[in-house]
Amino acid sequence: MFIELVLLLIAFLLVWDYLAKKHRNDVMNKSGIPGPKPLPILGNTLDIKHVTTENMSDFVEDCKQKMAKFIAFG
Repeated sequence: MFIELVLLLIAFLLVWDYLAKKHRNDVMNKSGIPGPKPLPILGNTLDIKHVTTENMSDFVEDCKQKMAKFIAFG
């Protein structure tokens, strides 16, 4: 019984996470804000897996060029 509840909770959280990210991505696309499409669970982590401390500034510059008027750090 306990295992079934845990599995049900995990399934619910996965679906909720997917729907929340999908909704946020849809809103940003409708608003005309560019950006990478996030994957379920992983988000955009695969986009930055190649970034190291040595090339962090290059990555930020590339993002800035692609999305210049939409970048904000906070």
